[in-house]
Amino acid sequence: MDPTTTKGRRTRDRIVEAAAHLMHLQGVRATSVDHVLEAAGVGKGQFYHYFDSRADLEAAVVERFASAQPESAAPDDILRTWDDVDRWFDVVYALYAETGFRGGCPLGTMASEVADRDAALRERLEAAFRRKCEHLARGFDVMQSTGIMDPGVDALDLAHFVVAVVQGGLVLARVAEDGAPLRTALAHARAHVRGFATDAV
Repeated sequence: MDPTTTKGRRTRDRIVEAAAHLMHLQGVRATSVDHVLEAAGVGKGQFYHYFDSRADLEAAVVERFASAQPESAAPDDILRTWDDVDRWFDVVYALYAETGFRGGCPLGTMASEVADRDAALRERLEAAFRRKCEHLARGFDVMQSTGIMDPGVDALDLAHFVVAVVQGGLVLARVAEDGAPLRTALAHARAHVRGFATDAV
């Protein structure tokens, strides 16, 4: 149920925030409702006032993860120049380096656990990744329209490639507890994307 008061919204947000933090770092299955309630400092009565079930909470966590992504938080902030492309790759690395690569990408981590067992959550996660790819592709489209990127490359296909490489690099970095695999993956993805630069650069 959506809260109707400021206090209610804060309580619900606290529950979702606690669940998101725990599910990101220790996994969805390893996070019980009791764990979430303890971390949020609320009781079961409050939990079931705002959520019909654990599945309802998981859906809210996916939306929280998705809304925190750059394509949702700043939808108009797209790539326009090759400097923007370089900065995008640098920001991706720095973002996960801040956490020591623990948990990897929250959307990717959750997808690896729930995509095969929950069709509704899978659809939410697919939509979140689709927004991510489409946001990146919009930037590539702009770069093509200004003549600095090869117009023959499929912008959405290239965006899918970049996002897939990032996800793979994050998995390896998480397992290794070291940023080297992600750094290598990003360097090769960046070189691939820059391979579509035109003479107009």
